[in-house]
Amino acid sequence: MWTDRLAKSTMLFTALGLLPVVHSAITLSPTITGGLTSDNYEPGQKRCPKYHTPCSDTTRCEPLDLVKEKGKIGDKNLKAFTKIFDSKTKRRNLRTRHLRIRMIKKWSDSAEFGAYFLYVVNQLLYAETHELIGDKAPFVYMPETGSYHSSCSEGGNITNFWERGFQPVTNINYEKIPEADIWEFTQDTIKNLHFDKSAVRSLPYTMGEDDKRIKGDVATRNWLDCQRNRVMGIVNKYIRVKPEIAALAEKRWAELFSANQSVVCAHVSGEEKFMSNPKSIHQFEHALGRELQTQNARALVSGTNLRFVNKMKGLYGDRIVKMPAIFIEDEDSALGKKLIAQEEMIEIIMMTKCNSMLKSWALSPELSVYLHTSIHGSPMKTIDLDLNNNTVDNEHSSCYIGHKCEEKPMQLKSSTAMESALKNGACSRRCTAYRAVKQKGQPAQTMTGEQTAVLVVAHYTENLDWLENQPFCYMIMEKVGNGDHAGKDPSTVVVNKGNEASSYLKFLGLNYKNLPDHVLMTHGKAVCEHNADLRKLLRSINLDAYGYASLNGIQFPFLEYDDICDLHTFWTQIMPELKFTPKTFMDISTACCAQFVVSKERILKRSQDFYDRLFDFSVGSADFGHSTDSSGTTVDLSNDERKKKLAEFPMSLPGCEQNLALEFNSFTRGEVLELSWHKIFGENWHTTLLNSTEFCGSAKICPQDLPILRAKNSTYGVVDNEKDPFWNPASKFLKVVKHQSETLKSKRLGRNKFIRTKIPSTKDVNTVLKLSEAPVLVSAGRNLSVVMLGSYSTVLSAFKQSKVAKLTTTQHIGKATGGSNLVVERANRKHAYHFSRHVAKGSFTNETLNILLWDDKTCDFDFYGLRVEPYLEFEGCGAPIRFYSALHRSLAAKMDAVVVSDRGNKTLKSLLLMESLRKRPGNQVWAGCRLKSDMDKSLAKELGSNFISLGSHSDFRISRYSFGYLGDSVHSILRKPEPLEWVEKIPGIALIENSNCEAKPRVTFVTALLKAFPRTHAIGKCWKNTRPMTGWKGGHFGNNLNAMANLRPYMFTLCYDDPDVNVESERIYQALAVGSVPIYKGHKDIESLIPCKKCIINANNFQSVQQLVDVVQNLIEDRAQYLELLDWKKTEYDAAEHPAFEQMRVTSVDSSVCRFAKKLSRSQKFPLEDCGSSCIKQVQFLQKLSP
Repeated sequence: MWTDRLAKSTMLFTALGLLPVVHSAITLSPTITGGLTSDNYEPGQKRCPKYHTPCSDTTRCEPLDLVKEKGKIGDKNLKAFTKIFDSKTKRRNLRTRHLRIRMIKKWSDSAEFGAYFLYVVNQLLYAETHELIGDKAPFVYMPETGSYHSSCSEGGNITNFWERGFQPVTNINYEKIPEADIWEFTQDTIKNLHFDKSAVRSLPYTMGEDDKRIKGDVATRNWLDCQRNRVMGIVNKYIRVKPEIAALAEKRWAELFSANQSVVCAHVSGEEKFMSNPKSIHQFEHALGRELQTQNARALVSGTNLRFVNKMKGLYGDRIVKMPAIFIEDEDSALGKKLIAQEEMIEIIMMTKCNSMLKSWALSPELSVYLHTSIHGSPMKTIDLDLNNNTVDNEHSSCYIGHKCEEKPMQLKSSTAMESALKNGACSRRCTAYRAVKQKGQPAQTMTGEQTAVLVVAHYTENLDWLENQPFCYMIMEKVGNGDHAGKDPSTVVVNKGNEASSYLKFLGLNYKNLPDHVLMTHGKAVCEHNADLRKLLRSINLDAYGYASLNGIQFPFLEYDDICDLHTFWTQIMPELKFTPKTFMDISTACCAQFVVSKERILKRSQDFYDRLFDFSVGSADFGHSTDSSGTTVDLSNDERKKKLAEFPMSLPGCEQNLALEFNSFTRGEVLELSWHKIFGENWHTTLLNSTEFCGSAKICPQDLPILRAKNSTYGVVDNEKDPFWNPASKFLKVVKHQSETLKSKRLGRNKFIRTKIPSTKDVNTVLKLSEAPVLVSAGRNLSVVMLGSYSTVLSAFKQSKVAKLTTTQHIGKATGGSNLVVERANRKHAYHFSRHVAKGSFTNETLNILLWDDKTCDFDFYGLRVEPYLEFEGCGAPIRFYSALHRSLAAKMDAVVVSDRGNKTLKSLLLMESLRKRPGNQVWAGCRLKSDMDKSLAKELGSNFISLGSHSDFRISRYSFGYLGDSVHSILRKPEPLEWVEKIPGIALIENSNCEAKPRVTFVTALLKAFPRTHAIGKCWKNTRPMTGWKGGHFGNNLNAMANLRPYMFTLCYDDPDVNVESERIYQALAVGSVPIYKGHKDIESLIPCKKCIINANNFQSVQQLVDVVQNLIEDRAQYLELLDWKKTEYDAAEHPAFEQMRVTSVDSSVCRFAKKLSRSQKFPLEDCGSSCIKQVQFLQKLSP
């Protein structure tokens, strides 16, 4: 086995001085293996459970024998299940029993580690494929002694080897199942199943043939992809790694790589020679070199080829990391085998964490590829070497058994016909790709294997001839009255109401329990105004690119106001269990026109009842004993009935009329569903543009930026009525500008949010820029999409065509003049940034104080990381202050101040930063925000009095008693919200720590507390042992409110600050705010820095952790004494009693902008003020927008 060779090779090469001892060899002993200690291993002290003989050797359980010729092993030596005697009765009999999965007993001493995995996968695969698993769950049983374990009967402590590295495939106690309730594959069947064509074959064995050369398509790219697709269903359903093993792998990974490091795995050994002409090791060298040169990555190299490792280290130095090897003194002992098995698993799990895998024919890295998807949720990028270059038609591929692919796509004329086609492979990806090739398309690489997909077409009177020239199986949903529905199966006919939505929903409701793996929903036209040619798109589509994706190319950057009113009515009345969060028409952006692809997984996240309910709404059958017709006739309700219904559903959106969803006409019902599909299937309200290359291979095939208004010569078609607001939501924009302005004003965003200038007649960019008298928001945060309006949209279009400052005449986005028609376009980030730099440079002025935020690392001072383009203008201090993002470093010499907040050491070594420091004006202020002390000192030495250090322990103090950390509780000086009742509280200690997990004093204290008081619940990243009760919302403000929500139920919260720095963090104030008594360790004067007395447990005053725990335990048992610690929340705050706390409040983050502005040399020219109540409100609103 490879570990023997690796351990001995490591020892030999090290002894000879050929292998440096640098994290490449680890000696494992019982004391360092994370759970595999001598205390766990008690040979002879444990009574072995009864051994269960294979069913083929006994009559007590049911064997399944599929072997054609006894004693032979080959890939054609299994009978088809239907060929065994009375197969139907046999299937019924097996489905009433548990499948016991086991290994091949005779091969236990020679089987590779990965073979055990394949034994399990292939038995489950065969049983699932032939529907042999009923209501009785399967289980794995592997007690025999093998290369990696000693059985209990031979002095080991293993009763089931599978559970050494994996969790049970199902949660049943198999020891209590009677033998009569169990069935197994015979041992001969398992041997042959391991090499059968229908099984997962990770390595290209050629069993049962005299000529051992690889033939046909075995080991080709398609063959390998097919094997991986075949295994994934079983892995995702049944296979889970033991958490203990995953934790050990995570720990070892963290010792080698930083959190966000890109890593390429390379598995290289000298035994990967399955092809007739083995490739040399140079192929690995070239491939790994290419990966390292094209990305800023490191490489984790595993395998036995030490010369390869040393050569690559010589070329790339520390970027090459050797997989830690193992040295085990007694490999044949029970404990030695345990350690070897554990290390195999750790290596496999570590390789799943790599961004890509470079490999040839070896089993361990292939298992990592299999497990990567189930662990991380997405397929792993692989660079597979030594592939077979034979070309074999999919129809004759050796990777499948079953349906022969037809050249024409199959029309599924009923739900029953679809069920049959899904089972026999006619609608598989394999066959879909076969047809795409025949139609001269280029199917995506993922279009292999047996996963299924069906195209559902909502048809009225369109010509459907095009369906014969696209690759997917399809079902036509006919509308009643179109002339084609007569005689069709009822499962494919739907009443002519609710537009295409009723067709889609009937399909989902009727076929909910028999869905294909992907469903594509379209209208009846192949080419129309909102999409490119569907035939070309369907021949190239990558079904795995997105869980849900629009097939259309038009994006609505926002909705007309009537639409959001109707959506609010629909969601709150028809789907009240789902929250409708948008507040204005600008809160939703989506692709138009209800054509999309969605995965089965996304569909099943909603119940069948949910889709049935939506179908009833779409066709009107859910109305008050009535129904609407296609002309739009509404239900007839008396005034009293209507008032009663309206009272149940109040309208919360300003400017919207109150209506009833069940009074919507047929078109409106379809329209609200059209605007909701993306959210129904799990997307956000704001959708982003798809990556055309990933989705269909080319932007020409699936364009994502078709203009809302089409030119008459457009190759994609012409909108029938360009004035129809459906095609141009912006045409109604001007009608609601007043409403929008009032909304924005009330939110204190003012002119920063949108541009409302008329489109000028001039074609000169600089003239356009001079019209800008207000700041422009291109991006409301570092990761948000970009929306450009008005004249800036036109200017931006020029940059898309060429990087010059002159507009071209090739833009066909509408003829807008005099501001009567505001053109809207979603801009991609690259061009938006280019445009932002141009606007910032052209509109720069000394009429404001200007501050450059040198980098995008979050800093409390900068509204917790908010970035606005080309600048954020803040007026809360009595004079305008502009904040510029890192995009505008070229303007550094013009700034009044530059703020650096990137703690990385590379920041000060940046040539651009050094150049900016050299060219700075003499009166320019530089500031370091939350920097490391050595960086602060370097800048202070360079700049002298022109340097300001911003932070909680700096001369310019910024305390975290802030709205951004504490929410509205700051307004009541932490008196609100009220604490939970004593009986509702959890009698334990909450701990939320997400950083500095390795700091020694903290580790020592927390470890002792966890041991002395097990009810300490660690919710954050450090020491995590408890899931949070409320999930993290993301964003600075949301995270802090969520932290407070998680603390509130606990009687106590541990708040630990660094005693050497003597600075208080936000955690103690968060705990006080929600009524969880703080147990505080850190700042020696903490009791003077809080707005209450006798309200905390000061752990600084205890000699030991046990003394602290005794006090906590007494308080848990003494209700009256505990509640005394919360009495302060019922009293009014008296500032005179808390002078130190009052001084700390003055230095809050919330006032820091105005305090900092007064430090600037030009501040005397502006009427600057302290941050009063109006200023604080503006600051707090911007903090809510933080990323």
